[in-house]
Amino acid sequence: MTANESDAPAVAQGNRQARADLEALIEVLDAEIAAIEAGALERVGEFLERKSVLVARVEAAGPLLSDLAEGGDEGFGLLLRRVSELISRDQALLERLAETTAEVAAEIARIRDRHSLSGVYEATGRKREKTAPPPSSTLDWSV
Repeated sequence: MTANESDAPAVAQGNRQARADLEALIEVLDAEIAAIEAGALERVGEFLERKSVLVARVEAAGPLLSDLAEGGDEGFGLLLRRVSELISRDQALLERLAETTAEVAAEIARIRDRHSLSGVYEATGRKREKTAPPPSSTLDWSV
């Protein structure tokens, strides 16, 4: 038995594990994206640990995955493209979620300040003139 033949079972096992990790990562990303789009934001944290483990394993298998995709295994190429698309979409949703959260927090702080004594009175103790909302507010007020 040659060295290549003796490595064949380990390589096949590595291929199966890499495919399983990619498929599991796709499932986690799909579930996280669906939760965000459904407004079930409390569920987002549930996916973090599993997603982190799978991303680390996929990154560790990077050279193997590249070899398989370049070696003509179209299945791996499709899985890699799907994972890449889902990661991009998930990242965009999470970034938008963070932006929206920051906007809401800023609006709440503005409202609290406006309704506190510091929003009613100037530093000199005189009552402030009417305050107007900030001119560049990006919140959707149509609701």
